Amino acid sequence: MNDKDDPAHPNLTNRNNKSKALKPTPAQAEFLDFDQDEEPLVPLVKMKVIDNKFLYFEGGDENNMFSYDDFVRHDTIIIKSCTGTGKTTATATHYKRLLDAASRNTGKQYKFLSVVDKVSLCEYVKNI
Repeated sequence: MNDKDDPAHPNLTNRNNKSKALKPTPAQAEFLDFDQDEEPLVPLVKMKVIDNKFLYFEGGDENNMFSYDDFVRHDTIIIKSCTGTGKTTATATHYKRLLDAASRNTGKQYKFLSVVDKVSLCEYVKNI
C-alpha cells in the first residue's frame, strides 16, 4: 500500500477515486518557526561591479575583482556572473585561505563543502 491508498492520509489522491484532490489539512502542514528575536533582513546596500573576464586572479587589481577582503568583510555575498567566470574558483580559493588560517590558529582541521552540478567543477575544487 502506498501513501495515496493509506486511510491515514484521507486528503491524498486515491488511484481508485480520481475526483479527490491533493489537499493537505492544516494539521498536516509544517510551518517554519520564525524567531522574533532574530535580526531583520538587511537590504542590499552595496554592489561591486567587476569589469574583468574572471572574478578573481592572483596579482589582479583588488578594486576590480572579488578579492579576499570582499569575501571576509561580508556575511552575505551574491554573485551574478556568466558561466566560466570563476565564481566557484574564487569562492573555493578564498574559503581555503580562510580555513587554512583558522586551522593554524585553532589546530583544528576544517572542511569546505561545495555543491556543484558538474563533476569537472567538483574535481577542480577538490584540488585547490
